[in-house]
Amino acid sequence: MRAARSPALLLSVALASLLGSAPVAPAQAPGRVEQTPYVFIVRSPAGFDDVLTSLQEAIKRRNYVITGINHLDDTLRQRAADVGGPPFGYEQYKVVGFCNLTLADEAVRKNPHVGAFLPCRAVVYRARGARETTVVAFRPSSLAQALGQHVEGVMRQAEADILAILAEVAAD
Repeated sequence: MRAARSPALLLSVALASLLGSAPVAPAQAPGRVEQTPYVFIVRSPAGFDDVLTSLQEAIKRRNYVITGINHLDDTLRQRAADVGGPPFGYEQYKVVGFCNLTLADEAVRKNPHVGAFLPCRAVVYRARGARETTVVAFRPSSLAQALGQHVEGVMRQAEADILAILAEVAAD
């Protein structure tokens, strides 16, 4: 029996590749955007704050709105302190939500299930003792097949924008 391809399944596969014990992808030279089937990755020797600022500025230049920043590092450090768990393994770890409202409107009109994956997100993190800051963003085109061909063009446009945003960050 053939398994159905659902957005949840695709997202699970993508998250598994990110959260597994093995590295997501081999190391790359700074100044490049690495492309895997599910994510874009930028590794920068710049400091965390500089990379986060660069990302936010690039997002705004591409006509996207920053919908919020999830301070996962602060939340997990507080949880570890509250329950006496192991310390959080990252110096900093932020999840940046961003959205092009025109593309979001078009995509939702074509398939309301798209909203389950909005806004776009990029994670910016720096592991303890690391010499680089990493930015990872999900590739919208990896969901196009699961959500239907009628949203494929919107997903590809969003993906092109995300790639351009990350290319700016990589060049800084």
